[in-house]
Amino acid sequence: MRSRGLYGQRLGDIFSLKTAPAFATRTLRKTEIAVTEIRCDEENNGLTKPIPREDALLVTLQLRDCPRYDLWLDDRQVKTGPLEAGVTCFYDLRRTPIAKSISPFHSLQFYLPCHALNLLADMEGKQHVGDFNDNPGHAVNDRSGWSAHCACCNLISSVLAAQAAV
Repeated sequence: MRSRGLYGQRLGDIFSLKTAPAFATRTLRKTEIAVTEIRCDEENNGLTKPIPREDALLVTLQLRDCPRYDLWLDDRQVKTGPLEAGVTCFYDLRRTPIAKSISPFHSLQFYLPCHALNLLADMEGKQHVGDFNDNPGHAVNDRSGWSAHCACCNLISSVLAAQAAV
């Protein structure tokens, strides 16, 4: 499958990584959703390349503690906090995120086009994705009172089930 979205090696190139294993599927009227494993064991990997604006989200599940990194959105630095293994982060790709990797990192990054999320919202009779209050630079976890972490776990289960069916 030819990648159109920000996943797989295209995402790996943003992080200057040699490899970025990914699994993608086309569902919901041929909309691509994907998960990419991003891993760097080096400190101070530098700035990511600029990410072109896209009507999509990256939902990131941290697999390793990442105590320090810097983040810019729309060319403005935002305050960040440490990312512990097991937490989830949301990045709105309509805001041109750029990260500076200070600590080593390892994560699964779920590529979710807003079109796919809106199709799901239509199926459930819910509101479409608009401005996304993603609290950039900070993680969401079970203690937050929001079910984002559980949603990410459900995404992982769905992707693994789809991969097993291939």
